[in-house]
Amino acid sequence: NVDRRTYLNTWINFIEYLIEKNKKVLLVPHVMESNPGNNDLMIINEVIQGCSPKIKESICIASETHTACELKGIIGCCEALIGTRTHATIASLSQGLPTVSIAYSRKAYGIMRDVFGDEIGGALTIKAQEMTLESLVKAYDLSVSNPPDTEVISNLKSLSQENFKMVEGVIREKVFLKNTYR
Repeated sequence: NVDRRTYLNTWINFIEYLIEKNKKVLLVPHVMESNPGNNDLMIINEVIQGCSPKIKESICIASETHTACELKGIIGCCEALIGTRTHATIASLSQGLPTVSIAYSRKAYGIMRDVFGDEIGGALTIKAQEMTLESLVKAYDLSVSNPPDTEVISNLKSLSQENFKMVEGVIREKVFLKNTYR
């Protein structure tokens, strides 16, 4: 439910804004599948085609051959992430990077609020259908001045590990119960 032309132009204008601020722009394709509607390389190519030749020279694209671990490492080398993919924003947040989340679903709001609280988390989350150059710039500036708190990230990682232990216990219990009824 996003107007494609407006969406593309907003990204193009934001990239130009960053480059004018002497920032380097790295576009990271996080999802690449055969469905062109869900392939980040397709939208990246459209964005780049809309940029001026001078701007195109300043944009880098992470290769589509990287593994998930390598992509997380690449994201970790960045100054900040403006993410449209949930796992990219999680990769960024888990490494303490300033992060803005473009929300296509409610997951983005929950993740950002877990890390930053209601006020800042809400301000760092932009609904995709309402994304503008102004909202991107404002959220980007806010994210750079409010990186994730390392203690909060550490606590969330601990809670995540506890969830894995609970799931493992449930799976073992179910496997044990199945085996005892044979």
